[in-house]
Amino acid sequence: VVLNRQRVFAVILGQVRSQGRANGVNQLFPVDDGHKRVVVRIGLGEATRKLTSVNSILAPIRITPKTQFMIETPRLTLIPLTVGQVRLHIAGGTLLEEAMGVRPGHREAPEPLLSIIRAFTIPFLENPARQPIYDTVWVALDRELNQFVADVKFKGEPDDEQTVELGYGTYPAFRRRGYMTEIVGGLTTWALAQTGLNRVTAETALTNGASQAVLQANGFTLFEQDNYV
Repeated sequence: VVLNRQRVFAVILGQVRSQGRANGVNQLFPVDDGHKRVVVRIGLGEATRKLTSVNSILAPIRITPKTQFMIETPRLTLIPLTVGQVRLHIAGGTLLEEAMGVRPGHREAPEPLLSIIRAFTIPFLENPARQPIYDTVWVALDRELNQFVADVKFKGEPDDEQTVELGYGTYPAFRRRGYMTEIVGGLTTWALAQTGLNRVTAETALTNGASQAVLQANGFTLFEQDNYV
């Protein structure tokens, strides 16, 4: 099946929004630690790609204590955090790394993300009526380094126009390595394969050429711009 849905990125008061397409192969891997891991393996390539899928995995996925959902790109594993893991993420120190068996590194949760997580993300994750995969923070793990290098999140569930928005950031120590291009490509590929979701958007400052390049490299097209984004 060739995906024919939209990726959109907007530049708002210096930011950008765009449209595009994607690819990936999905598999389900049970493990022996009492949890099931759903791993979506995505090989990033051209802007238009073919998607080989397992329908049960492409269905909406809810994060539960017995399920850890992950997306694998060529170098990275993208992990949506449970509410308990989000609390460890904002607690500071190396608590999250210790809990997940990851080498301590340069992970951070600066403002305004920290306030957003406390005021919105955690309450939303505690609401059983919501889809946590669109509310939580995703961390990107470099499998070779065994370190977290970035985080990314959807800004809530799909709206009435079947659209979700992405926000993202690479930790300063890991910038200029192409991580975010890979992350946005992998997460957008997965999102556009979901039922009831037809468009992914992102905003970037008009002065943030690096962020705009990430979106354009993943097939996003500009659809809105003002004096700031």
